[in-house]
Amino acid sequence: MLHDEYGNKPEDYGTDVYTGFAIDFIQRSAKDGKPFFVYLAPFKIHAPYTSAPRHKNLFPDAQAPRVPNFNEANVRTKPQFIQDLPRLNQTQIDVIDKNYKKRLRSLHG
Repeated sequence: MLHDEYGNKPEDYGTDVYTGFAIDFIQRSAKDGKPFFVYLAPFKIHAPYTSAPRHKNLFPDAQAPRVPNFNEANVRTKPQFIQDLPRLNQTQIDVIDKNYKKRLRSLHG
């Protein structure tokens, strides 16, 4: 059932509410036997990456992928603007990992 107002309870998580709207619309529209279109673009997967309360503890050990060019030490063959950048320090890497976990959690919803 759809509601007019939402609060801060776990069941009021935006992505869940929007999904409920979409499911309701699809079910009602399918009964008509006519073509329809649904576009659902949840906001929570974008910064600040707010996850559903039920997902707040998922992926505790996740870290951003450490691909070969992650914080690369030797950038001599890269464009000058890359060569001019300092390497990431541990605080910056920690923030990258923290945001990566938050993105995973928000995507899980």
